[in-house]
Amino acid sequence: MATAEQMKLVFRLGQIRFSLPVDHLVEIRQGSAGGIDRTCQDLTGGQLGSIHHQDGQLGVYDLSYYLQLPPWSGSGEIDLLVLSGSDGPWAVPVDEVVGIFPNEAFSPLTTAPLLTHICKGEGVACEQWQDTLLFCGDAGQWERLRG
Repeated sequence: MATAEQMKLVFRLGQIRFSLPVDHLVEIRQGSAGGIDRTCQDLTGGQLGSIHHQDGQLGVYDLSYYLQLPPWSGSGEIDLLVLSGSDGPWAVPVDEVVGIFPNEAFSPLTTAPLLTHICKGEGVACEQWQDTLLFCGDAGQWERLRG
């Protein structure tokens, strides 16, 4: 059986699919967008609000905002990825969690210059999975984008 270091999560944000090493993930939560407490919302900074997590509140951030993608819709049923962070976990809503797959199912690709406008950020990397182009995610890099 593969360990977390040997697995990747595939998810969709808008029309773009991403892969993320499973060891960057704390948990996946499914529920309604109504579960997000919006009292600390700051859309100019990408914070959508917070959720209850263990003994406190956990910030929920719009990853689309930081990657300069169309904004997250914010309605209906959602999947939240709780990611590891340097100051503790934080969460991002995604449109779909596709699944968790072994690293061997992914093939690295050279980033085509035409694709870098789709997903902005330093060190954009791509890979192929089941004939699908994925952008490689990194919770630490995304956390740095939050500032």
